[in-house]
Amino acid sequence: MRSGELPFELMDIYNRKILSNRAKLALMRVRRENIVTPRERAVFKRVSSLLQTACKGDDAISNSRMRATSEQSLLTLQETLTALRGKFKEPEAIRVILAELFNTTNELSEGRIPSPDTLKQLEEYLVRYNIMQSEKLREPRTSTSSEDKIWLSQQIGYSLTL
Repeated sequence: MRSGELPFELMDIYNRKILSNRAKLALMRVRRENIVTPRERAVFKRVSSLLQTACKGDDAISNSRMRATSEQSLLTLQETLTALRGKFKEPEAIRVILAELFNTTNELSEGRIPSPDTLKQLEEYLVRYNIMQSEKLREPRTSTSSEDKIWLSQQIGYSLTL
């Protein structure tokens, strides 16, 4: 284990990487079979929950409601923004992309198959998220320090009073 790293932080990184791999495989099965089985629904429900946590991080920043429970939401938002780097230019665009990804995973978790374009967008996000998790395993940084909060606020267009 690397210096300053807690075992549960490393396990969280592995779990998110495994989830993104499972979601990519589930998405390939949905495309191939044109049906969402209960097994795939469960995977997409977990991805939907992850995206919902990222949305809560955005909400915590946009409404300046930073509290202890915001820590995980901010970390998830940071990971999501990192995975989506280059996909948005305006702060509002990230909210649109998050909403689209969340809606797509919700549809899949309910057994409905979204449009091919939204499936492609989800696939691209999952690939990028997986790569980002691999990079974190090489050089983990799981803290949401004041520096991280400033970076997040700059990405989504809000200033924080720290």
